[in-house]
Amino acid sequence: MKIGILGSGTVARTLGKAWAAKGHEICIGARNPAQEAIVAWQQTIGPKARVGSLQDAAAFGEVILIAINPWTEIEGAVTPLALELESKTIIDVSNNTDFGKVPPKMAFTDRSMGESIQSWLPESNVVKTLNITPAGMMINPGESGITPAVGWVSGNNEGAKQQVAALLKDIGWTEVTDLGDIHQSILQESIGLTLSIIVTGAMAQKG
Repeated sequence: MKIGILGSGTVARTLGKAWAAKGHEICIGARNPAQEAIVAWQQTIGPKARVGSLQDAAAFGEVILIAINPWTEIEGAVTPLALELESKTIIDVSNNTDFGKVPPKMAFTDRSMGESIQSWLPESNVVKTLNITPAGMMINPGESGITPAVGWVSGNNEGAKQQVAALLKDIGWTEVTDLGDIHQSILQESIGLTLSIIVTGAMAQKG
């Protein structure tokens, strides 16, 4: 499968490397494709990987991973690409967490990020997953102590959710639970916020 990744940070590189190892073709879309970390990543992966612009990745992928951080930049990045992303499966791993507050809070509560992205890309099929999992634990989660390794998905399109479930199983998630339509992504994001509060509190105690 051809996977386009919008973003070039740790999540993008981690998932891109893991999926390439399973035989998928990867194109990372970066604002600066020449940055050292991306060049090194591509050299490590080999011919299964390529690097280009956000538009290059959007055009390349059958499935698109949005791995743009911070979440506040997602709308501006994806809306110009709506035509390229039409009818494609879009994997959303974001959380609208405001870390400027103590404890962290959701920046808005009238909708989820999953629903927001679906509204920005109405002709695409958004699937929420992996938003509660740190980048280092997204791959082979059982080895990091996540047992049973059950992933969650939500989205409006059944075929898109099946595609994402297969990609999750490729990287070590043994089971995938379908929570329902994209509105259910608010549940996933609420859990993501809870974990952020726990981690932030633990760090404050250590500091």
